[in-house]
Amino acid sequence: MVRVLMAVRIAPDVIILSRAELTRHLIRAGFEIEQTRYFGKNRLSPFIVARKPA
Repeated sequence: MVRVLMAVRIAPDVIILSRAELTRHLIRAGFEIEQTRYFGKNRLSPFIVARKPA
């Protein structure tokens, strides 16, 4: 559905990342991953807690 909405310019461009890719991007940006959890049965939507050290 998102691709259709992007094609007709209703939705902005969306980049889908795996949990590993997202984690890598956060670490490269200087964040430390505190924890990663999944809520419910959907293993495609991780909840990631990250912080940037002072």
